[in-house]
Amino acid sequence: MRSLLLAAQPIGQRRELVRLAAAVRSRTPFLIHGPPDAGKTFLVRRFLSGLTREEQGCCVYVEKFVSVHSLLEAIVGRLFGASPDSSGDAPWTPHELPPRLKGSSSGRLRVLLRTAARERRLCLFLDHFPPISSFLLRLVKELIWKDESSVNLVARGKSRDEIGHAWSIYYDSGYRLEMPALHDREAKALLDQSVRQFGLAPLATAEFRAEVLRRSAGRPGAIVKMCALAANPRYHFGNQVKLHLLHVDYLMQADPAHRFLLAETGSRR
Repeated sequence: MRSLLLAAQPIGQRRELVRLAAAVRSRTPFLIHGPPDAGKTFLVRRFLSGLTREEQGCCVYVEKFVSVHSLLEAIVGRLFGASPDSSGDAPWTPHELPPRLKGSSSGRLRVLLRTAARERRLCLFLDHFPPISSFLLRLVKELIWKDESSVNLVARGKSRDEIGHAWSIYYDSGYRLEMPALHDREAKALLDQSVRQFGLAPLATAEFRAEVLRRSAGRPGAIVKMCALAANPRYHFGNQVKLHLLHVDYLMQADPAHRFLLAETGSRR
């Protein structure tokens, strides 16, 4: 589902792109945060896709790593595992570790990463990271302050409590970007685009449009994903969309916390 928004035409986020580009150019560490489907991943990938191939060669994007070791494997694999034929891949294209590095300890991978960081002035994007550990916190600080790398985190949450220890790195408001909702005009334009993309014109009544805009709260990922779900006949009743069922299923897919709360609510009935 994540790729659906990336397939959409760019709408909004111009100011956010300018801030991100300025931060990367100045080697300023950056925290991009906000609720699920606020457009955080879309912003980063949109920024990376606009770089030259040479600039992309210094960038590494890692999504949904489950441990520090898996993170190190992903970054080192990207830096040292690319073949000549794949050197033009986008920064988010994963590469396996080369055979000589498979089975390496976290310590060895960390040394390789920091060596590469000093040589290449890396720009790292770590997307939807788990609760940050003291080891990962120390590694990120070393990469930023000792190796002059640009380390940018993409986090779900709005507050310091939600984001946890990572907030201590991005303590200044100039280091943080909370993703705003789309303006009404932008949200409506994205909805129109999604209705066309998923062939929803016969079902896109005034009620459907109003409910998608209301329930999405201007979050671009929510608009696109609800429209993608609405294309499934499971949600159709005649020429209408079962909006409540659609929204419940969207919430369960979008955020594990909602999945838990909905399950708890159902078990009490």
